[in-house]
Amino acid sequence: MSEEKESRVCIKFYVKLENNGATTSEMLNTAFGDECLSRVHTCEWIKSFKEGRTSVDDDRNSSDRQ
Repeated sequence: MSEEKESRVCIKFYVKLENNGATTSEMLNTAFGDECLSRVHTCEWIKSFKEGRTSVDDDRNSSDRQ
């Protein structure tokens, strides 16, 4: 599993725990260091999960391959 996908799994978990964006971003930075998602991307994923998204797959990557 890629580092980015692992980060998205963690973000989904943190959303379920009702952590805020700053805490989630700090935890990802601690766990993944330089390989973590940016704070902006982290907040975008948080918003998506809060709005009901369930998949951790990045839809942009699959459309880029077509």
